Amino acid sequence: VCAPEVPVSWKNMDFIMRRIVDPTFHVISIFCYLTAAIIHFILPQLRDMMGNILSTMSVCLAISEAADMICIYTEFTSPSAFLTADFVLFTSLLGAFLWLNSLGFYIWKTSRSHNVFLRITDGKKYCYYSYYVWGWTKVLTVIAIISHFFLDVDTDFPEHHGLMPREVAVGWLGVALFFFPVACTILLDLYFYLSTTQVMNSIIMSEYGHIHHKLKHSNKIFFKIFLIMSEYGH
Repeated sequence: VCAPEVPVSWKNMDFIMRRIVDPTFHVISIFCYLTAAIIHFILPQLRDMMGNILSTMSVCLAISEAADMICIYTEFTSPSAFLTADFVLFTSLLGAFLWLNSLGFYIWKTSRSHNVFLRITDGKKYCYYSYYVWGWTKVLTVIAIISHFFLDVDTDFPEHHGLMPREVAVGWLGVALFFFPVACTILLDLYFYLSTTQVMNSIIMSEYGHIHHKLKHSNKIFFKIFLIMSEYGH
């Protein structure tokens, strides 16, 4: 039985918020993320290890916003497109949080090294961090897809997140497999920040130099991004 056509009214506040206001803010977010990624990629003084990670994170978040916007317009029209966009949304978010975790680890490890901010090794380090992030992202995404189609159990309430049936939206088991690693990275990020802050505070002021100031500034930026993305994850 085909679903009846729902008349669209431009005076309906729910329609305006869902189909006009929400996508507009998504477009603004995509523009901001891509602008940040391009700036960090173009400017030589920002194209270090931290800049590369921030640029990649911005692209991941832009993809997640685009996928979420696709979900808005395909929610009741194209189930396959909605499910695909849903998986892309969660995968890109997972990648962004793993890159944030890599940034925290990089700053934490650098604060304990005597040979810090050697830009000549940034390219090789970025490759190593990419293997970690994209490797885990692919593995967890495949596990989530398998669990969604073969392991997710039916309940008395067929709706999943977004009030969509199982065949359309990612089930709760798949969502849990995406966000449990995110919760683990949040705890690790908090440890990295507190540990790095403790190391920086233990350095005598007379020993402070340009490298230490830059490292301390990088740690503050990491913590601010951590707070914003933690709220985003909620």
